[in-house]
Amino acid sequence: MSGAHASDTVRTLGRPNKITLACIVEAASEIGLEKVTMAGVAERLGVSVGALYRHVRNRSELQGLVVQAEFRAQLQPRDTGQHWTALVREYAELLFGLFAGNPALIAEYAGGGYPPASELDMFESYLEAMDRRGFAKADALDLIRDVRAIAIGSAVVASAMGWDGEQGTATAEIDALLDERADEIPMLASQRERYRATITNSGLHPTLDRLLEAVAHKRGERLAT
Repeated sequence: MSGAHASDTVRTLGRPNKITLACIVEAASEIGLEKVTMAGVAERLGVSVGALYRHVRNRSELQGLVVQAEFRAQLQPRDTGQHWTALVREYAELLFGLFAGNPALIAEYAGGGYPPASELDMFESYLEAMDRRGFAKADALDLIRDVRAIAIGSAVVASAMGWDGEQGTATAEIDALLDERADEIPMLASQRERYRATITNSGLHPTLDRLLEAVAHKRGERLAT
C-alpha cells in the first residue's frame, strides 16, 4: 500500500476504509462545534491529522462545514399543503431550536462563520412553496427575513437565559427574583407573564404572531384565533 493511501486508511473498527469529507464532517459534528479540533477528528477517525488536510484547510473551515451540515439537516420544513402561516411557523421553530440549543452556533454566526450556501436549497424550496400559496417572491423573501430576525434574536436571548428546551430553569429563576423583589419592582412584578415572554423563548411566538397577523391583514386574510 502506498504512503498516500496509508494515510487515508481508517484504522478504527467499524469505519470505512477511506476517509471522505462527509465522514470528517460527521465526526466533527459528533464532537461538537465548540470542542472540535483537527486532532480530535483525526483521533476519532483513526487517521493522521495530515490526512484531514487533504479535505479541509483548517479548523475554521471544518467548523463552517459543520454549521452548513447542521443547517441542511435541521432546517427543512416539509410542505404538506399546510397554510402558509404553518409553514412559516415551522421554519421559525426549527431555526429557533437550532440556535437556542447550540450556543456555539450563535458565536459562529455572530463571528461571520455562517455559510449562506447552507440554506440555498431551503430558500428555493420555500419560495416554491410560497409561490403555490399566492405570494410574490419579493414578499416571501421579506417575510422570511423578518422571521429569521425574530427566531434568531429570540434564540440568543433564550440561550443567555439558560434555555433548557422547556423553559423550566429560566422561568423558575425569573419567578424567584420577582417574588423576592416584588415590593421594590411592583409594576414589573404585576406583569410577570409578559415579562417572562420578553426575556425567554416564549417571546418567539407572540412576536411571530404579530408579524403573521400583519402579513395576513395586508393580504386581506383573517387568521383563525
